[in-house]
Amino acid sequence: MKRLTEISDWRSNYDFEDLQDKLSKIEVFNDTNTNIRKLWDDVIFPILPKNGLEKAIEIGSAPGQHLIELSRRIGVVPFGVEYTVEGVILNRALFEKNKIDANNVLHLDFFDPSIEKLYNSFDISFSFGFIEHFDNPTEVIERQLRLCKPGGYFIIVIPNLQGIYYWWNRIFNHKVIEIHNISLMRDNVFFEIFENLDNSEVLFAGYVGNFDFGLLTHDGQFLAKVGITVIRRLASFLGFFDRVILAPIGLGNPVYQVVVGRRTGVQL
Repeated sequence: MKRLTEISDWRSNYDFEDLQDKLSKIEVFNDTNTNIRKLWDDVIFPILPKNGLEKAIEIGSAPGQHLIELSRRIGVVPFGVEYTVEGVILNRALFEKNKIDANNVLHLDFFDPSIEKLYNSFDISFSFGFIEHFDNPTEVIERQLRLCKPGGYFIIVIPNLQGIYYWWNRIFNHKVIEIHNISLMRDNVFFEIFENLDNSEVLFAGYVGNFDFGLLTHDGQFLAKVGITVIRRLASFLGFFDRVILAPIGLGNPVYQVVVGRRTGVQL
């Protein structure tokens, strides 16, 4: 299995000059972003039981806002696996701010053999924008499922880099295309992986959200900067147009591909 990213690709994501300002922005974004709220409120939480779940783990957990959401809403004790020093620092700081044990963030490569000691331990295993950075996502998914107890839930979210998101990044930031397994996102390939997995039951598989300019990145080109400025100002209108006009006729630009399922069978 080949990684499509280097550790340096992730470190810049967790840079900060003012830690407290960074933490506040993370939490505000998670609380106010329309597509994030749709993911949690319309898909994930209607599926998860409201009680009886004890522990959740996220792979590639920094900065940790998803684990905070799970902890707040259903009371699970959150754990994270993060392999960058910068990400661990940020994730632990967010945990401390929310009165969660910072030691629950494990500084560990998900593919280190020591991860196996965590198998069959969690009621929820979660990944958000992780498995698409490998050339063999099936192997990564199977490894994530092994973290679940029998009967536990798995949640896997990947970005939907198709349509406008693909072409924009191909023109203005080709690095994004290089570090994502784009073939995984096309023609329902992601969803079909779960049809052939043993010991799993899919409870939801589909696209979530509407147009999000956050997936339109650039390398500093003047034209791209101008375009993003315009799109940002029109974001509410574009989101409405995507949701009300384009989505009903199959031409929408959903931001996520999502699978929520349950681990079946015995311990793996």
